[in-house]
Amino acid sequence: MGDIQLHQLGGPLTVALLAIFFGGTFLVSLTIGRRKENADGYMTAGNTIGLGISAASMTATWIWAASMYASATSGYTYGLSGPIHYGLWGAR
Repeated sequence: MGDIQLHQLGGPLTVALLAIFFGGTFLVSLTIGRRKENADGYMTAGNTIGLGISAASMTATWIWAASMYASATSGYTYGLSGPIHYGLWGAR
């Protein structure tokens, strides 16, 4: 159990996975671009998913991950008031 072996992806496989991911993203973008849609309709599914999920989607898109981590760290350090102070004034 003490013999843990780590495995890494090889260079060609990594490049292939990146090409598949970004190629797929590009194809989805082309498909969306050909339709009469915009970013707001894409993010909120044409306003068919409701206000709560739409607001959560927009909020998650706008908030940086670093800010979320900093808020969580502030809450762990300072308790409930930590994220509130971080959000309003930027804690420490």
